[in-house]
Amino acid sequence: MEEMEHILLVDDRPENLIALEAVLAAPDLKLVKAGSGEEALAAMLEQEFALVLLDVQMPGMDGFETAQLMRSTEKTRYVPIIFVTAIDKEEHFVFQGYESGAVDYLFKPLDPDIVRSKARVFRDLYRQRRKIERQAEEIQRAHTEVERAFRQTKEDLRVAALVQRSLLPAKSPDTSDATFAWKLLPCDELAGDIFDVIPLGEHHLGVYLLDVSGHGVQAALLSCALSTLIRAAPGSGSLLMESNGEGDRIVAPNNVLRLLDQRFPQDMQTCQYFTMIYGVLDLRSGEFRIALAGHPPPILVPAQGHATLVELQPGPGIGLASPGSEWSEATLTLQSGDRLYFYSDGLPEAMDAEREEFEEERLVALAEACRERPLGGSIEFILEAITTWTEGNVRDDLSILAVHRT
Repeated sequence: MEEMEHILLVDDRPENLIALEAVLAAPDLKLVKAGSGEEALAAMLEQEFALVLLDVQMPGMDGFETAQLMRSTEKTRYVPIIFVTAIDKEEHFVFQGYESGAVDYLFKPLDPDIVRSKARVFRDLYRQRRKIERQAEEIQRAHTEVERAFRQTKEDLRVAALVQRSLLPAKSPDTSDATFAWKLLPCDELAGDIFDVIPLGEHHLGVYLLDVSGHGVQAALLSCALSTLIRAAPGSGSLLMESNGEGDRIVAPNNVLRLLDQRFPQDMQTCQYFTMIYGVLDLRSGEFRIALAGHPPPILVPAQGHATLVELQPGPGIGLASPGSEWSEATLTLQSGDRLYFYSDGLPEAMDAEREEFEEERLVALAEACRERPLGGSIEFILEAITTWTEGNVRDDLSILAVHRT
C-alpha cells in the first residue's frame, strides 16, 4: 500500500488556507495547515512533507525567513518550497525568494489548474525520491546481510580448517629406525590434500599422501572423510589391517587402493576423484612397499648417490578406474641415511609468471641440494623455492611428507 503524501499549506489568513485546501484536496493526499512561520517549522519537525506552499507576506516571521530557517535544518533542507504571493512581482523580490530556497512562485489570484499541476509535479518527484531512498535502504540491508554472512562463512572456514589440521599427524612418529617430517600449505582456507603416518602393528608404518581434485570446501570434506576412513582401527572397517582367525594382517598397498576405488566410485554430479600414494614401511628391514593411484612418484635421496624419481607404475586415480583396473606395487629398501619424499602434484605443476611449470626435474634437484639439511628444514627449503617460483601466486595445495631412515 502506497504511503499517503503530505503537503504543508502556510498562510496567516484562514480563508486562503481553505481555498488552497479546496483546490488540492485528494483521497491520497494529507493537507496540513499552518498559520505562521513558527507553526510551519514546528509541523515540519514532526512530519515529512512532499511540498510546502508558503505565503510570503506574513506578520512576524515572513515567508523568506521561514524558508531560510527550513534550509538551515537537516530534516527540512531538501523539502521543495513554492512561494505564494499577491505582490512582489519585481525581479529583485523574486530573486530574493529563490535565494531563500524557493523552487517556484505562484501569484495570486491562483489558477486552480496551475496549482494542481505544479503540486502533481512535486508529488511525483517526492515519490521518486522516496522510491530511491527505499531502494537504497534495501541495498544497505542486503549489504549488511551479505557482510554478516561473509563473516560467518569466514569463521566457519576458520573452524573447519582447525578441524582439518587436527586430522594431520599430531606429532612425528619417530622411532630409532626412521624419522618423519611434513608440511601442508593450502591455497585456500581448506585443503584437498591430506596425509598421515599410521602404526600397523609393532614394526610397520602405513604412510600415505592423497590429493582430492578441486579446491575449497568440497575437496576438504572428501579429504577429511578419507582420513577418518583410512585411520579406522582393525575390526572397525579398517582398510589397512584385516582381521582373521590368526590375528591382524597388513593389507598390501595395491589392495588398499583397490578397496578405496570400490568405496569411492566417481560421482557424476561432483566429478570428484583423488590421487594417492600409499606405502607400508618395515622399520626393521627398511623395506618400503609402495603403490600409486594417478599420483606423482616419490623422490629418493640415497645416502650414497644422486637423488632420483622412484620408478613406479601408477594405476588410475581413485574414482577414475575402469572395470578390471589394477594397481601395481613396487618395493624399495631404504638404507641408513636414505630419504624419501612424497608430495602432491601442486609442486611440479606450480607455474611462474610465464606459465612454465616447475616440473619434477627441479624438485629432484632441490631434494639433492638440501640433503645435508635437517629433514624438516629440507621441506621448508623446497616449499620456499616453489613459492618463489610462483611469486607467491600458488594456485594449488602444496603438501610434502618425508621419511629419513636412521
